Amino acid sequence: MIGRAPLAIALAVSASAAPVPKELKADTHTERMKGVWKEESGWRWYFDGEKLHVGGSNMTDNKGLEYKFTLRPNIEGGEFDFGGGLRHRYYAIYKFEGDDLRIAYAGGGKRPKDFTARGGEFHHALKRVPGDK
Repeated sequence: MIGRAPLAIALAVSASAAPVPKELKADTHTERMKGVWKEESGWRWYFDGEKLHVGGSNMTDNKGLEYKFTLRPNIEGGEFDFGGGLRHRYYAIYKFEGDDLRIAYAGGGKRPKDFTARGGEFHHALKRVPGDK
């Protein structure tokens, strides 16, 4: 029994000291998401790290509606919340597909479980605007 204690301690120490994989770090996804993304309809999504702006295709200097933005990544994508106040709070999932970004979100305290369209959910396929990061 005495021989097992050092092994258990070594395993516990090595597990707690293991570095967090790069894919799980919020700053990695924040940097990858930063910039301007455009959907086919012309709407643009501007991610700048802590804020999200959503605006129409004809907007130049005005970035449209501004929301606070909180990101919770996992390996391929993750979740984020955005909104202003309790009445306008949205719960989203996202994933990167190559250089594209897919987003699904809903209000009312509900978060989509996947990217299959359901009532009350909004789904967007976004492409990065070239040269803007």
